[in-house]
Amino acid sequence: MAQSLLETKLDQLTDMSMARLREDETGYQSINLADLRQQMQRTLTLTLMRLSGMSVPPSLSSAAYETGQLRAYQNLELSSVLHSFRIDLRILWEAIVQEGKALGLDTSPQFLEGLVEVWEAVEANIADVIEGYRRAADRVSRRLEEIRSAAFERLLLDGERDGSVVAEAARTLDFPIEGSYLCLVGAFPTPNPDILNRSLARLNQRKISSHFSWAAGELVGVILLDTSADETLRHLDDLQRFTCGIFDVHGLKAVPKGLRLARAVIRGSSQPGIRHLRQSWTGAFASVDSELSDSLAADILAPLESLPPTERDACFETLAAYVVSDGTITDISKITYRHRNTIRKRLQQLESVTGLNLARPADVTTMSLAYDAYALREKRRADRGR
Repeated sequence: MAQSLLETKLDQLTDMSMARLREDETGYQSINLADLRQQMQRTLTLTLMRLSGMSVPPSLSSAAYETGQLRAYQNLELSSVLHSFRIDLRILWEAIVQEGKALGLDTSPQFLEGLVEVWEAVEANIADVIEGYRRAADRVSRRLEEIRSAAFERLLLDGERDGSVVAEAARTLDFPIEGSYLCLVGAFPTPNPDILNRSLARLNQRKISSHFSWAAGELVGVILLDTSADETLRHLDDLQRFTCGIFDVHGLKAVPKGLRLARAVIRGSSQPGIRHLRQSWTGAFASVDSELSDSLAADILAPLESLPPTERDACFETLAAYVVSDGTITDISKITYRHRNTIRKRLQQLESVTGLNLARPADVTTMSLAYDAYALREKRRADRGR
């Protein structure tokens, strides 16, 4: 029966499938009719040959796979492509049932069992089309990502001085030229795609546009802000385990500068977490010149390091809390879980040993810079010792 349909009604079945497909799926209306007909007739022929048990020639055996690849290159949704094959199933099913009735076979158990083979033959085509589509879609996706990455790299290199580069980046990355952006740089000695993919999934779910790329030891990214930076950061919790810097800018042209400033946060950070430059000015300045910052730490904090171990550790604990607190004894006490009187005595000892007066703004700045320089120096030593 399948062979009879192939020999006598292939054109009619093709026309019926095309008409129903173009009615149900608007995406197919832009495809050249001759090309569409050729592809649909090839896949129908393949199905009918499989049903009839005929030997399928090599030129036809990959028809469904080729169709899947072609539709991916044409940017059709996979759901639409699968629907076209299910239309084939329905058309063939109806044609075979009609032929069976005409021959008086519609109540035959063998005939009814044979109908299952129609479904199996179409499912074989569907498996091929999915495989072809996904392989082609992967290639398209990689190519698009290469184009996006190249546009992003050009933006970082030439965007501040060439408006055409900014315009091209806006088109390729689908970013507005005058949008607000959160620039992020993360320290990643080894790329960690799983961590990034979880963050990207959250951003994509909320339709937040972004672009990230891996550089030497770094994750570099830009996120289009449609809410506050703090709200956006809630979707990047997985990155908190790494040392990351952020800075927000307005305008795509300012992204290269924003990333440089975000990178300064990393250089000045001794602990993991995502920090804005506004939270890290002293650490960023302390990291600009390692010789200068090491000299600052030695000049201001060397007297502390010469104290007996118990006193030294107590002073550094208090100093570490002091630079992240609001400067009050109450806040430092909460951070360290020490009594207020203990904190008061330790602050007095810090002033006595360093010669700085924490009631004077200039000395407070010096103390904060000295501690950040000390923390960065200790981190470098720890990293070298690993």
